[in-house]
Amino acid sequence: MKKIKGDKESEILTAAVRVFAKNGFHKSKMATIAEEAGVSAGTLYNYFSDKDHMFDRIFDEVCKAFYAGIEPLQVRDDFSSLEKLEGAVDLIFDILGPHPDLITVFANEFEPRIKEGHPSFIDDYNRFKEVLVSLIRQGAEEKCFNPHIPPVLACEFFIGGIKRIIYAMALEPDRFSLSIMRQNVKLLIRKGILINEE
Repeated sequence: MKKIKGDKESEILTAAVRVFAKNGFHKSKMATIAEEAGVSAGTLYNYFSDKDHMFDRIFDEVCKAFYAGIEPLQVRDDFSSLEKLEGAVDLIFDILGPHPDLITVFANEFEPRIKEGHPSFIDDYNRFKEVLVSLIRQGAEEKCFNPHIPPVLACEFFIGGIKRIIYAMALEPDRFSLSIMRQNVKLLIRKGILINEE
């Protein structure tokens, strides 16, 4: 999470990410987050009603950063579908990569959030998937991606791979290089759904 000087809400969210990464979401206490952020409990509650509210805002910030990058990418006429999909890979790694604590939080909390059916989390996640499906469908229509692989299936495979990489990076950060993981995801796209490599 980018820390904006003087932005108390951003400072609290950054502290929450650190606490969630260290203690896990369910074991984290609002008082611990307040202490980590250097604010009183009262100040904390002025911004956030509870931990779920904080987590939703953290995920929302990540999604906003992704959409801010992907929406202009989607409409570029000078980019192929492959370049757009690889751009989406870059965005994911650029947003999460510099923030190991954020990677840990997502690795630990992503699946439970989906299973528990948190509405705002699921809405953002579904919108994220729709963007990827749209890029893959566009590639199939342009005869760039294999039309025999349904875009929804390709998207699920793509997201599953990214999630697994995020989990691996969270569990063993010294073992997995961010740049190598990024290159490998792009290679899997090229070898998996691309019809003719350029």
